[in-house]
Amino acid sequence: MNFIILSKSNKSVSQKEFIDFWDALYEDSYEEKSGNKYSDNINQSEHSKQTLLALFEWKNRSKMSAKKTRSFNENILSKLKIINKLRNDPNFNEDIFLKEFNTVSTIWKIFLLHIIKPNKYPIFDQHVYRAFCYINHQGVCELPLNNQEREKKYFDEYLPFFQQIKEGFSIKKTDEALWTFGKFLKSNFKKIID
Repeated sequence: MNFIILSKSNKSVSQKEFIDFWDALYEDSYEEKSGNKYSDNINQSEHSKQTLLALFEWKNRSKMSAKKTRSFNENILSKLKIINKLRNDPNFNEDIFLKEFNTVSTIWKIFLLHIIKPNKYPIFDQHVYRAFCYINHQGVCELPLNNQEREKKYFDEYLPFFQQIKEGFSIKKTDEALWTFGKFLKSNFKKIID
């Protein structure tokens, strides 16, 4: 794996150095402005309309449009009892979740999976995927547009990768480091490491 940080040599570093460096640069101004929508709501033993809405607004980085609100109400909120049952099920079954939420777009579905089991399933988005590709010597690549391909990338590639590199770190710290590095790779500053 190709873990790098910004340094004079830009050489590969240990996984710990990578996560510590990039996590220290993580900044979530929306979380601060929004009143800690993520941190105040993610670890609820049971979710409510308010906690789910707050979490999805955090993911959306703003209040949701009318179209997204309709989708949220129809595809997620209408299944609040199922969400809480899955959340508290020690024998959580991924296949049941995927069948139950098959109409939800991939990124939202994976985020809902994270909400249900935050200590097992990491968040997935364009930035962490970009970091994953780079670390695995695939260069800078972007998420496929197709939802089925995205879901396959998450379960077949990203999730095993994440489980491996998070050893010794919290899911949140690992996610923040990957997100920050992936965002850096999209910036004009990427040329520093080329």
